Amino acid sequence: MGLVAVTVVLGVAAFTVVPGDSLAAVAVGIAGLAGVLAGGVVSFVAIVRRGERALGVYAAAFVLSAGVVFLLLHSLFISD
Repeated sequence: MGLVAVTVVLGVAAFTVVPGDSLAAVAVGIAGLAGVLAGGVVSFVAIVRRGERALGVYAAAFVLSAGVVFLLLHSLFISD
């Protein structure tokens, strides 16, 4: 749950505090993506290995799954 909280804080910071065209915005964005990936992987491990049933763990797994599906399907609908 800590990784999800850090990701939310980084997401809010990326959109509100950091200027959009700076190197800091890129660094905050990459750190946020790393947090999402780490939180999702840890949540899947908790669900599969430990049988975790907490709603927050399922929410973190859903965020990772939705992100992966978005990345995979995004290229199908790009028209240049």
